[in-house]
Amino acid sequence: MKSAARLAVSRKTPLLVAWLPVGAALLATLAGCVSGVSGGTPSGVAAGGALGSAGGSSAGGASNAGAAGASAAPDLGSVVLHRLNRAEYNNTVRDLLGTSLTPADAFPPDGASAGFDNNASALTLSTTSLRQMEAAAETLAAEAADPSSEAFKRIAPCTGSSVQPCVEQFVRNFGLRAWRRPLNEAEVTAMVAVAGSGLEKFQETYAQQVERGLLAFLISPHFLFRVELDANPLSTVSHPLEAYELASRLSYFVWSSTPDDALLAAAKDGSLLSDAGLAAQLERLLADPRAQAFSENFAGQWLQLRAAATFAPDTQLFPSWSTALRDDMVKQTKLAFADLLDGTSSLGDLFLSDSGYLNDRLATFYGLPLPGSSELKKVRLPVGSRRGLLGQGAVLSAQSLPVRTSIVHRGQFIQEHLFCAPVPPPPANIPTLPPSTATGSQRQRLEVHVSSPVCAACHNAMDPYGFVLEQFDAIGATRTLDGEVPIDTSAKLPDGTQVANVQELQAVMAADPRIANCFARQIATYALGRSLDTDDASLLALQGAFVKSGQHVDQAMRQIVMSAAFRTRHGGL
Repeated sequence: MKSAARLAVSRKTPLLVAWLPVGAALLATLAGCVSGVSGGTPSGVAAGGALGSAGGSSAGGASNAGAAGASAAPDLGSVVLHRLNRAEYNNTVRDLLGTSLTPADAFPPDGASAGFDNNASALTLSTTSLRQMEAAAETLAAEAADPSSEAFKRIAPCTGSSVQPCVEQFVRNFGLRAWRRPLNEAEVTAMVAVAGSGLEKFQETYAQQVERGLLAFLISPHFLFRVELDANPLSTVSHPLEAYELASRLSYFVWSSTPDDALLAAAKDGSLLSDAGLAAQLERLLADPRAQAFSENFAGQWLQLRAAATFAPDTQLFPSWSTALRDDMVKQTKLAFADLLDGTSSLGDLFLSDSGYLNDRLATFYGLPLPGSSELKKVRLPVGSRRGLLGQGAVLSAQSLPVRTSIVHRGQFIQEHLFCAPVPPPPANIPTLPPSTATGSQRQRLEVHVSSPVCAACHNAMDPYGFVLEQFDAIGATRTLDGEVPIDTSAKLPDGTQVANVQELQAVMAADPRIANCFARQIATYALGRSLDTDDASLLALQGAFVKSGQHVDQAMRQIVMSAAFRTRHGGL
């Protein structure tokens, strides 16, 4: 835009500086005490609480006080203020603005807790991050405020002869979608004033006012955080979420993105608060292509596919490796997980299914019949080691080192991610494993290494699983030798069960109740964005219901969304 420099001088510093007190007030609530978010207004806007409330019936949303059974069931605890993580930010601006930009890729890496980067307690915010978010907002606002763009026509239509009503309409409509709840009248007045603050001084056009307004919305704490309020921030008594708060919980669980117009409408008319209305919206979200984000972000972290997507082995040792092969492997496992959402598959099928996804490149690597396609397609797999999760290259390579396999990493992955049995950190000053150039196989060297009682307790719990997976090298290719030593895939599991190979191991794991209980815990942790206590009554109820449902993953999602834990919250430290 011709006056971009003038716009930057007139607005850039005042807006960010003005928002910082609000952001500081929000950050102060990260311990869980959320009672309000006032504390500052944009430069030049009269004070008086214009930005001090969020959502709820006061802003036009229905109260959840009558949600059937929601307040009577056990509660899983409080949720601290939830900043959008990088995936959520990118998805949100995509759905708000129609942009193909992914500015959050340049943000600092998100923290993670309990295995997931949507855990609110780990999503801190630094001044550096705020500055990067401001730069992203400027870029996004400038792109969307191009009057010839489809984004501008969608978010800021103006057909009247007067600009002022159009600015107010833009503030109300875009504000609802950006802040995920209606603005109250004081907030509308404040944001209209921000958008139009350059009109008199610089004679800005409507598009320039929209750009200014977009910037203000996108650097607001109400956009960067998912705000849920407690009437009494110190009370540990559960209360139902307001309708717009529930809409955000639902959309970010399934889509990792902002509520769409239909979900916001269900919040406005109160239908979302009924069992039937909430269930109907969940089904609609699951049927939408954006539900792919659940597999991308939940399975991507639970199964360590994000690590697989960046794995870079030594190609001199593994010349058959390529980034294209790596991408195929990751996609193969994502598709296998996505199949669990179709309502016909159970969690056990992740280990036992006789079908899977292959293209010619991946089939060649695995030594399987070619499907005759460069695209991954679902095929029937021959009996053997490539059936099931633990025969997939993405899972195997993610737990390898660039130059060799890691029995310890593979066993630890199974213990921590599939059994939810955290392995304590190793004691200080333990000896390192001899290098791969030493005599014997890695298994033989490790067995000597853990002969010390100080090492044995942990290694005996996880190494047997890694022993079985030694039939696959660091990139997941089948092998029969480790150096010159024949591979021994037999193992005695911690409970005394003897297995000979990966097929037998997966059969044992599929029948192990710890797998189902752990999965229920993992998906609940992801859905709620907080850590859970093992003996929490709500978690135990979910685990029982998941098993009774036949371990259907789509049913687990429904059970979580309909639970009191998902539909209520409380304050307290």
